[in-house]
Amino acid sequence: STGTDSCIMYWDPWTGKRIHCLMNAHSRKNLGDYEQIEITAATFDYSYQLLITGGRDGSLKIWSFNSGSCIKNMSMENQ
Repeated sequence: STGTDSCIMYWDPWTGKRIHCLMNAHSRKNLGDYEQIEITAATFDYSYQLLITGGRDGSLKIWSFNSGSCIKNMSMENQ
């Protein structure tokens, strides 16, 4: 799940307990500090290997679901 706190949370579907929280998944550096950006959308690719998230600022990120690492970052600033 995702939310306004810019965190991607992994849950155990059987117990309902949170397994991991990836903090600051969508954020930007502002005056030496990180500004959290609300995650407004998330979906898996057809193979369930990749997670695609969208931020309120128009950014998209592609994540390796197994490793939790961001493998692609696209933003409107790059246009």
